[in-house]
Amino acid sequence: MELRKCQHCLAPLTLGEETLDQDMSCPTCGSRALGGTSPLQTNPNRTVRHYKLVEELGHGQFGTVWRSETAGLPRQVAIKTPRKEFLDRHTRSMFWREARAAATLNHPNIVKVYDIFEEDGGQIYIVSEYVNGDNLKTALTEGQFSTPDEVAEFMILMADAVHHAHENGIIHRDLKPANILVSKNGQPHITDFGLAKIEHEDETLTVFDDRLVGTLPYMSPEQAGGEIHNLKRPSDVFSLGTIFYEMLTRQRPFPGKTEEIPKNVQFMDPVRPRRIKPDIPLALETICLKALSKSPAERYQTTGEFADDLRRYFAGEPTVARPIPRSRQAVRWLRKHIALSVVSALVLLGTAAAALIPFQGGTPPVVINTSPSGAQLSLIPLDPDTGEPMMEKAIRAGRSPATLRLQPSDYLVVAKLDDGRFHEVYRRVPADPSWAATPFPHRRWVVDKVSGKIQLPTIEIPLLNHTHGMARFDGSDHFVSGPPDNRGTPQLVWRIAPFEIDTHEVTIDEFQKVYNDHMAGLGPAIETSGQLPMTGHMYDYYVWYAEQIGKRLPTQAEYTFAATNGGTTVFPWGNESKSIPSVRSPVGTLDFDRTTLSSPPVFGLYSNGAEYTSSPFIMYRTPDEQVLKVKPPLDRLRDEITVCGGPPETPIPSVQQVSPTCYKIPRTQLSDRIGFRCAKSLSPR
Repeated sequence: MELRKCQHCLAPLTLGEETLDQDMSCPTCGSRALGGTSPLQTNPNRTVRHYKLVEELGHGQFGTVWRSETAGLPRQVAIKTPRKEFLDRHTRSMFWREARAAATLNHPNIVKVYDIFEEDGGQIYIVSEYVNGDNLKTALTEGQFSTPDEVAEFMILMADAVHHAHENGIIHRDLKPANILVSKNGQPHITDFGLAKIEHEDETLTVFDDRLVGTLPYMSPEQAGGEIHNLKRPSDVFSLGTIFYEMLTRQRPFPGKTEEIPKNVQFMDPVRPRRIKPDIPLALETICLKALSKSPAERYQTTGEFADDLRRYFAGEPTVARPIPRSRQAVRWLRKHIALSVVSALVLLGTAAAALIPFQGGTPPVVINTSPSGAQLSLIPLDPDTGEPMMEKAIRAGRSPATLRLQPSDYLVVAKLDDGRFHEVYRRVPADPSWAATPFPHRRWVVDKVSGKIQLPTIEIPLLNHTHGMARFDGSDHFVSGPPDNRGTPQLVWRIAPFEIDTHEVTIDEFQKVYNDHMAGLGPAIETSGQLPMTGHMYDYYVWYAEQIGKRLPTQAEYTFAATNGGTTVFPWGNESKSIPSVRSPVGTLDFDRTTLSSPPVFGLYSNGAEYTSSPFIMYRTPDEQVLKVKPPLDRLRDEITVCGGPPETPIPSVQQVSPTCYKIPRTQLSDRIGFRCAKSLSPR
């Protein structure tokens, strides 16, 4: 690094962190002026060749940029001039390199270079396109690009522009917010190709005054490690990933003191973006982290691939990027802590799940809040075998917001306001808080970086009563779901509290309205509409939908209770078997498929395919309620969901029948033959 002194306070300055257009301030007095002599003294309204210098746009470590006018032409340009005291062999090479590199490129998001010339005893002038706007660094400071989707759209344009440069043999090597201009209409314009590697030339810049080429916080690991000559396209992918991370989180992925940054870039894993801002979609976090892979082979190989994956996100299609498997996370963790003793390493390997938990002394406190706040909270752990709420273990947590210590588990959380409104939602207290879950609130949490507390998503208690028109069932203290079948299958026995259930399946139109209001961009697009049952989405979307409208999915027990009129009939309409059409129809079309016990009747419990319940798959229970299933670990709890309502028309992969009218299916399985409806307890539990 080169040491100079501030011209105002004479404090030492370390140059080398930034390049041409990056402002650098004195850490002692805050002055923007640099060591050595003052910036280039060029008076406004001076004419150089046929360019009139109108206004200084800014100056940085090496040069000054002017807004200029072309004599006789109605065109504004930008003219960059290096500081004379820095006009050595390296700086001259940078300016001529920028001109040669940019002159070969023609892309709307790359600043065009029109001319470069020398006058005034060797003073260099580089003439380029004028962009009316600030650089990205300033734009972020001023709060632009405030939503993840805005950031992703901007990143697509940048990635496409860099891909154009790559396709023309130019590796930028210094991508950073200060080198990206943002026009007034929000379009990016990449500039400053002074450090670019031009693939068809043998000469390449390696260091300036014994420092690395580029800007430390935005270098790729291979660049920070000193590999300059052989930098390829994935190096620019990494720099774009760093900018993407900073735009999403407003933090750099590899912070630290100047001397620490190269090692941090090479060896430190960034904090996952969703830990900093939980509203970032999981898909965007995954794309960002793939671009930031330490190994060039694990990144996108081109910025074009980077842009294409972002387009898949907007199209609702599966992305190429995938979350890092836990096994690989464990390997990374062990590598990072390789200095541990052999005994400690063996213990870690033997207890991998516990070792990855960054907290000690048990699960940290859990914070639960509601909107409006002040609701009475009850937390009911779900039986890890059956998924049913264990009322005997209910925790009365007082009014929200509440902070309490909870065992890792899935919980039914009941929040009741004094005006009678209440909401029942599912929440998970993780066994490993270092893992954030999906965009769905019932599988998501955030760890507060300061207090270490686990913050669960706020429970939004709806203002309106969405239960109007639901059918009521009084439940039972001892519901037996019919006699054993001819295979000797044991009976199912439940205690069912009074509940209400929708009179028909949720339609595409009903789902789409809520989905577009709250989840658009976070999941696959819904391209159809109408009164057909909503199908073809993942189970978690349906749990999420029910929570948004103040309801929940029915349990297997509730669904079966409604479909058998409280156990008094075999089918919703009675005991006589009927032929069920094999095609989906608008809800309520099959008039005979209605319950006889409730008012209003419930339609479609046995037709239009099957329907999801909130219950995980379990083996049958005997009348004395002995469960015939091995207890699953928490992370596998509810991985297999029970669907009810009659057999699907044709076999579905991974679906297994568990009773004459119920089946199991993996929670991630998609099917256009499985829909859902909502339910709600009659009163808070």
